[in-house]
Amino acid sequence: MKKKPFIAIVIAACAAVIVTQFIRNADLADQVEKLNREVAGSIGDTTQGGSGLSGMRTSGGKGNAEESVTEPDNNKEESGGVSLRQILANPDPLARIELLLSYVRGIKKEDIPDALFALQESAPEWDPHMRMAVDLLLTRWGTLDAEGELAYTQSMKNRKRAGQASMQVLRVLASQDPEKAKQWLTTLTDNPEAKNGWMGHFYAGTVATEWVRQDPEAALSWAKSLPDSQRRGALGGALETIAATNPVQAAEFAMDLDPGKERSEVIGKIAESWAESAPKEALDWAMTLPGEDGEAAIGQAISGWAEVDAPAAAAFVDGIPVEERSDSQIREVANRWASQEPAAAAQWLDSQPDGRGKTDAMGHVVWNWTNADPQAASAWLIEQPAGDARDRGIGALSKATFDSDPAAAVIWAAEISNEQTRTASLQRGVRGWLERDPEAARQWLNTTDAISAEEASKFQEAPRRERGK
Repeated sequence: MKKKPFIAIVIAACAAVIVTQFIRNADLADQVEKLNREVAGSIGDTTQGGSGLSGMRTSGGKGNAEESVTEPDNNKEESGGVSLRQILANPDPLARIELLLSYVRGIKKEDIPDALFALQESAPEWDPHMRMAVDLLLTRWGTLDAEGELAYTQSMKNRKRAGQASMQVLRVLASQDPEKAKQWLTTLTDNPEAKNGWMGHFYAGTVATEWVRQDPEAALSWAKSLPDSQRRGALGGALETIAATNPVQAAEFAMDLDPGKERSEVIGKIAESWAESAPKEALDWAMTLPGEDGEAAIGQAISGWAEVDAPAAAAFVDGIPVEERSDSQIREVANRWASQEPAAAAQWLDSQPDGRGKTDAMGHVVWNWTNADPQAASAWLIEQPAGDARDRGIGALSKATFDSDPAAAVIWAAEISNEQTRTASLQRGVRGWLERDPEAARQWLNTTDAISAEEASKFQEAPRRERGK
């Protein structure tokens, strides 16, 4: 079958981070503005220059929120009367940071909600200095009135986004008064996320991360006493913080925990952090640990090593007898290496024994390589023996090329050997191609010998049946 050329696409990996931050800042501004409307409605009489919680200055006589005339606050403070808008418009990035710090240090706590609102009109939400300004203002508010700010963030209706703001303030409170932060977490009865689910781990981890810098033994003792919904986050935050500067001490603390999955996970994180700066020492320690603790520590240490020196980590894995090599070791090295040098990662992966680790890593390696050099990636993939690993790689290449060349993506999907996987991949590809370019898709379906005539007919019929429902 003749392969058609296709064009590599550039995957915007930072898009998810940008969108998440965009939502976070937008939600903060929306919540602040809504709260001020509620305050204005309940007070009804606001004098010019008064400060509302939403960041809107109101002027005029008596009336409700709809009747008030509003205008954004310029938030001119101690930095020479410079507004946030002017600071963020400064062409010098270093001066921007210095002015932001000066502005935040001089602002009064009652003006912070106004400043947070004014930010939404001062710069794009994804601007890094915009995000910095939000975090600095939240930090400043926390130093002035952490408990009051926490009460404010808990009034936000979107619990997930309120949690993000709360963690920033909780970090400040924990650095100033860990006991108060601990009490706030304990008595937070109106926030179910703090008691159950992932939010509880993050809240507890935030407190432990700051507390352990001051009193490691007290912080760890508290972390051990927490319920399941918070304990893992607190232990992880505390011990990973210690491990960043003193991995030996962190390892000693970790071994005092009760044996089990929780301890193994914490030990693995310590080993990973340690290996990024001292891989041999981390692995020497990991190899002294028995059972699940040892497996987790060795695997994560290799992963951390591969993050900073993938070829060296790969050479270490090659020194392990094939029968003793674990899937996680192969997968972690290949995945980390693929984001740096996908061609080298692919060649190394080719030399590894067949198994789940090789199969799992294949998709990640081929995806990265296709984005960097699609022709080299496809040429290498063609030479791979049929099997699960090759199928995984073809699936990744097909997905990576669909936006730029749906025809090539579908042709590649037809090469998958596993019938179930092949059918599913072809259905997705053909359906998308029919939506984008129905004439070209139908012409290919009617003339190709890559799939049977029966399959081609089914793929064309499926969209019609769905439209008829």
